Amino acid sequence: MTNILFLDIDGPLIPTRLHVKTPSGLFYYDHHPTMTKVMDAPFIKYLNDVLPVHKYQIVFNTAHNDFGKDYILNHAIDNGFDMKLIHDDCMTKYPYEIYNRMRAIEEYISRHPIKNWIVVDDVYIADGINHIRPTLSEGMTKDLILELDDLLTNTTF
Repeated sequence: MTNILFLDIDGPLIPTRLHVKTPSGLFYYDHHPTMTKVMDAPFIKYLNDVLPVHKYQIVFNTAHNDFGKDYILNHAIDNGFDMKLIHDDCMTKYPYEIYNRMRAIEEYISRHPIKNWIVVDDVYIADGINHIRPTLSEGMTKDLILELDDLLTNTTF
């Protein structure tokens, strides 16, 4: 049985706070951030350090899944993810087959022996689940990381 962290990209990994307007007028914010921009390195380091301790792997549940597995994995590598933490079946069917994030998670769970799971997503998913919900603009704050750490330590279904 596997423990899974269902991870969104825009918001948790690419909060808009990472995009800045420089004094020279260059503007690095776009209303729909892309993974070509650098992801939140401290949060990735946290995941790399903590997920193995709790035996969790990452599955991406994000609109970026539309670009395909190679795209997701190449950007995960480029941004410093420990690839041992990425599940072999690393994406839900959201949004290309199932256009509802919770249904995509349920469908994924129906195909895999999953013991525990947590969702990190800036979009509302459902009531009654282990869901860390950062804002699109701020991403994973210290308080949210502490909340995630508590869930990783204490979550059992």
